[in-house]
Amino acid sequence: MMQSVELENILSNQFGRYWITSARKLPKPNTSACLRWLLGFLIIAIISSMTLPHLVTASAENLVQAPGNACIIEVPNGSFVTESTSAVFPDGTTHSYTKQQCGSMIVPTVNDYVDEVDSSGSPQFNSITAQWTVPSAPQSQGSQTIYFFNALEANDLSFIIQPVLAFGQSSYACGSNTCYVGGNYWYLASWIVYSNNAAFLSSVINVNSGDKITGTITWISNLCGGSGYKVAAIDTTLNQETDLNHCESTQLTYGLSAVLEAKNLSTCSQYPNQGMLDFTGISSSPAATWNGGYTSQQPQCGYGVDQMVQVHIHSYPTTDISLRSHGLSVDQTLPNPWWPPYQSGYEFLQSSSAFDYNTTKVFCPSPPNCTPANHYIQEAASGFLPSNAWHTQIYINGAFNVEGDVARDQPLQANFAVNWTPNVRLFF
Repeated sequence: MMQSVELENILSNQFGRYWITSARKLPKPNTSACLRWLLGFLIIAIISSMTLPHLVTASAENLVQAPGNACIIEVPNGSFVTESTSAVFPDGTTHSYTKQQCGSMIVPTVNDYVDEVDSSGSPQFNSITAQWTVPSAPQSQGSQTIYFFNALEANDLSFIIQPVLAFGQSSYACGSNTCYVGGNYWYLASWIVYSNNAAFLSSVINVNSGDKITGTITWISNLCGGSGYKVAAIDTTLNQETDLNHCESTQLTYGLSAVLEAKNLSTCSQYPNQGMLDFTGISSSPAATWNGGYTSQQPQCGYGVDQMVQVHIHSYPTTDISLRSHGLSVDQTLPNPWWPPYQSGYEFLQSSSAFDYNTTKVFCPSPPNCTPANHYIQEAASGFLPSNAWHTQIYINGAFNVEGDVARDQPLQANFAVNWTPNVRLFF
């Protein structure tokens, strides 16, 4: 029979998140989400001694390198995980692992989310993908562990599969020691974490600040002699990839497109000092409905999730040879005519020749109360038609939107809708 302490640890790790997220996220208009919340509430009410996940500083323990056959199991790149105690290596050999009594696990799982964008009412996922950039190292480096990832999660909360960028030690209590993988550096791996205190990760890649990361999860119908998901964590800068395959008969319907998870963090300086990270190129098949949310836990470090777009402007003179001012406005009319004195906050460039200009705009002043909405930008040059004309093309999120001649009294307007895809910004 399962011991009460082990049961308590499992339930705390697995269901605690849903008690917290119920207080910090908007209700979702689907029965599944409601049932998930209710299940978490009932379990917490029954297990009165349960400890909810929170951001605290762990007590000091002796550190021991994880032996690889207990609670956090590193397997070769491309291995097939068949269940929480078994994996098939790429060479075809099957490896079984004895279930251990693991306590105080720190792994990228279903709790302690700081910022997140998750799905609601989703169909069965064939794939999910996103890109992000390795941030700077935290200013203060101690016992904190930070994870950035996208993921798919089992509907019964029994496991989560995810390509993960991590900083700090993933660990678990092993007797009087702490067994761990990782350290105070950025590293990349694909993970499968089970609710019964077992976790697999693929071969670790050490990465550098500024590296471009792609995380993908893809359903493959002829995997493992049946079907399953391939989880791929890719550093496109280093041209390195580390994969893990999860053997699964049923496609998953709960997704996370962008997540920041933090553990053992006591001050805001333990986050990367840039204060934000963008997830771009977010997509899924089939398309899903996404919602953003963030924690109210302490320390409160300006958390938030913003919808955003990437704007690209290509402009060139057609009948003009003079140096001209170029102005840009967002969701408001550009001053007309666009002519001195130029109002502060609108001018973005002075040029007499063709140029390309890129910028990012966020559209969610008070997350998580963001809803899909229509927006617009206007661009103009200080010349005049027809003798001093410029021609402008505007792209939104890499897609052509509009083009036309621009002048001081003839701005070009691009209209577009903003949603939780393809780009979001996480604040911390």
